[in-house]
Amino acid sequence: MTRGIALWEIVGELTDVCSTLEQQGGELTDDLEERLDGLELALEVKLENLACYIQNLEAEGNAIVETASKAVARGKSRLAKAKRLRAYMALNMDAVGQDRLDTDRVSVRLKNSHPKIEWSGEVGDIPEQFQRHTVALDKKSAKAWLKAKNELPDGFVITQGKHISL
Repeated sequence: MTRGIALWEIVGELTDVCSTLEQQGGELTDDLEERLDGLELALEVKLENLACYIQNLEAEGNAIVETASKAVARGKSRLAKAKRLRAYMALNMDAVGQDRLDTDRVSVRLKNSHPKIEWSGEVGDIPEQFQRHTVALDKKSAKAWLKAKNELPDGFVITQGKHISL
């Protein structure tokens, strides 16, 4: 098991199960559940150690996500720079009437783009054949209705789950 951030140490018996869990890509199989169930630990000790392990996983996951977010931001910045430079090249090639450049390293073509179509009037005035209608469930309104009326019209399915708070 590779060691990442360790906020908490977990007891030895549970370490083997968690190591196997990581080796299997995080899938909690029936076999692993049986091993967890079979551990000779008091329930409180088992739950405490599982909670510590979960907190370790979440801390490591958050660190990875933060690093990835920074890399994504750098990537987006580079792509934006490239886009601005493409626009600069197009503007300058168009200004001098040059539509191609061929060198040993690059081949550049200035081409016409697909036509961009916009509506200049009011949205309600768009002809019917050019309208797009999207219907989606407004979950916030449905939750507010449920809270106020304690029921929803036929067709709604209400599920109440549970989650662990650490």
